[in-house]
Amino acid sequence: MKKRTRCPVLSTSRQVLNQSLELRRSMRRLRRSLQACGRCSHHGACRIIEAFNSQIHAAILEINDEWGLL
Repeated sequence: MKKRTRCPVLSTSRQVLNQSLELRRSMRRLRRSLQACGRCSHHGACRIIEAFNSQIHAAILEINDEWGLL
């Protein structure tokens, strides 16, 4: 009887999916934390938030490009 080999992608894909769920949770926590920005004197012109948004945007574009999602 032939021994079944385990798919090498299965474990890695599950790990990536689990990590993506944790990222989603973290992003939700961050969004709640950002509500405090409304009370900040830099609200609307925060360089920290602008830099973060730029980095997230670049990461999303890179993933979309690499995986042909858009």
